[in-house]
Amino acid sequence: IVLGLHRIACRDIWPDVTIVIDVDAATAMARRHATHDVDRIDAETLDFHTRVREEYLALAALEPQRIRVVDGNASIDVVAKRVGQALSPALDVLF
Repeated sequence: IVLGLHRIACRDIWPDVTIVIDVDAATAMARRHATHDVDRIDAETLDFHTRVREEYLALAALEPQRIRVVDGNASIDVVAKRVGQALSPALDVLF
């Protein structure tokens, strides 16, 4: 589903690096509901969010050079540092 939607929306153009900030669906939903207004996607079921997470993790397993999974089960500062570390190899190539 995720790949199909990407192909439609992005006309098969792919980023050099994709970061997936991974947390279990229940934690992600609780964080979202605690800090923001809930939109249509946020209001979906836990099962829906679990399936979406699994899709992204499956894509990451297929393309580990392009899709980097970052553990999001930490403070914002720690997760930001992990994202920077995940991006570092790609940025080294550019600069």
